[in-house]
Amino acid sequence: MFLKIRKGFLFGICLICCAAGLAVGYISFSENSPENSNNPNASAITEAAAIANIPYKITPSTKMVYEYYYTEDDITEVYEEAPPYFLIGLTLEDLKTDYPNWEVLDFSDTQVTMRSTLNTMSSQHYIIGEYNGLIAVYYKEAIDGIALKEITNIPIRSLPEKEQEAIREGIYVVGNDNLARALSDYGS
Repeated sequence: MFLKIRKGFLFGICLICCAAGLAVGYISFSENSPENSNNPNASAITEAAAIANIPYKITPSTKMVYEYYYTEDDITEVYEEAPPYFLIGLTLEDLKTDYPNWEVLDFSDTQVTMRSTLNTMSSQHYIIGEYNGLIAVYYKEAIDGIALKEITNIPIRSLPEKEQEAIREGIYVVGNDNLARALSDYGS
């Protein structure tokens, strides 16, 4: 009989130990969860999650990229600059609220890219012509009362007669890239 009691007692102790082991395992598992701030790993996970939820803000070192898209001639002009003082500290939501006519293409603390779509023509309309025997570039429409954009150092006489005549009549070019290509062709 003593043996039966002893087996029952040992069986009971084993059950209690197993239950206790499960409880300790559960507590240990709970301590490793990110919600428990006593665990150093959990606090790192929680901090990373908190940082991920902090919205980017424009800082003095943020590069601002402004794109102006002109629908009538399919030209995009891009300008880069440091942020003006009144944009510093703004979040993406602030920017969208304060500038509803702009599309925000990219937003981080290092670079913000914004696009404005304008239903007009760009100012990138030029006429390649002649000025004192050199190839010159004129704005198609005078800008601030000035029609001459630049004078190159390419003499018109260095070109074939047919091209000289075309330049004297004026060659219409749209876009800075096309203008650069044309001038490069004449200069080579």
